[in-house]
Amino acid sequence: FSAENATYAVPGSLLWENALCCGLAMETFAQKLGQDEQDAYTLGLLRSFGKLVINIRTVKCSDPVRYPITEEPNLLDWEEAQSGTSNPQVAGFLLSTWNFRAETIDAIQNQYTPEASTINYRNAAMLNLACSIGESLGKKLPGEEAYFKSAETHLDRLGLDAGHLVEAQAYAEEALDKALASVAA
Repeated sequence: FSAENATYAVPGSLLWENALCCGLAMETFAQKLGQDEQDAYTLGLLRSFGKLVINIRTVKCSDPVRYPITEEPNLLDWEEAQSGTSNPQVAGFLLSTWNFRAETIDAIQNQYTPEASTINYRNAAMLNLACSIGESLGKKLPGEEAYFKSAETHLDRLGLDAGHLVEAQAYAEEALDKALASVAA
């Protein structure tokens, strides 16, 4: 996270802040749903791991590709066209080689489309909601906005309501501000 992610035209600090924000929001959702808060936090932190790996590979090419930020095409389609895979698939592959649980891998791989999850819709939907919180707090990553439009559907299916979303956002914002202030001092 320390350097710019040139492939996605995003500063490393923004990737980190987005991941941290998602992890913090995931903690809140996990607490409300009686799930392990540390596992949920880890999901939030790892959600963009595939983008880091794709960037490492891409910048080594003689003619590296760059996400067309002004056009903002569908992120997953663009990744597939450029590299034959997507950032959640890359992350899932690596997490599987590191023996992460299938539920964790599934949630990361289906964060953009939780309804496609065959193992753990709950964590994928929580991650999708956490990503929407990151967006609302100004930690938007290019090409992702279109994937976070189903908040009401996910809240209903999870047994949460809009108040839980507001609570998670407030917690993530406060904790993120504290974390950023602690490293800026």
